Amino acid sequence: LASMDEGVFISDVVSGYSVDNIHPTTPSDLLGTHLDNDLTLQWNYNMDMDFNYHEIKSLLDVTRYSTENQVTFTQEESYDEYTVNSVDINDNISENSDKISVHNLHYGANLVGLNVLPDNLNISIILESLESNINSIIGEGVAASLNPTLGWIGSLTNISPGGGYWIRVDSDDMLILPGESVDCGELNFNLNEGANLISYCCEQSMPLDIIPEDCSEIVGEGAASTFNPVLGWIGNLQELNPGKGYWLKCSDQIQMQWECGE
Repeated sequence: LASMDEGVFISDVVSGYSVDNIHPTTPSDLLGTHLDNDLTLQWNYNMDMDFNYHEIKSLLDVTRYSTENQVTFTQEESYDEYTVNSVDINDNISENSDKISVHNLHYGANLVGLNVLPDNLNISIILESLESNINSIIGEGVAASLNPTLGWIGSLTNISPGGGYWIRVDSDDMLILPGESVDCGELNFNLNEGANLISYCCEQSMPLDIIPEDCSEIVGEGAASTFNPVLGWIGNLQELNPGKGYWLKCSDQIQMQWECGE
């Protein structure tokens, strides 16, 4: 008779676990309104089953959180930009929403750079959030004023990315612009000999050392500096700030890009 070996027979057991690494839905249609200095951001969001909260990031490294499709806070800075992400219960984060920029304007003339722009660059669209409070807008060699009956009148009809603008309002207000960031790395400035009104489009403040050596004077809103070959930049303007416009005086025609760094 044939015999069978006795013993314990063990089979391999396969174990595993699942990982949730799927990005949540990206918030869309980011818009802003304000009441005095209280800014409200709101957006659309298709709720994921594992939704946890929204994260609202600012250009100035301030992060806020909300479980609703809106958030309200006091806008104290003269300029900031915001994006919104959704975060799920496993800390997966969505892609960034489109941006929204906010200029905190004071009564009178404000020298700004428009670094977040929609597809439609017509000034009636760009300045829509200011409604009837806006008086006029002035660029380099162009201008327009708002007539209560006829609408916008003047040589300035569309915003030029990279341009600086004086915006005059009749009382304190906020210019709120949803859209996409101007790509500062691809923006070429063709500067003329003499004064040029341009925007500073980097996302962080930078010293005046990044200004080309052919340009020796810079004027901002209420501040200015002149370059001295020995002492460097002299004046009460010592750094370039996002969302601001500047008059840059050059001794020759040059092409320039802002070197934003990391």
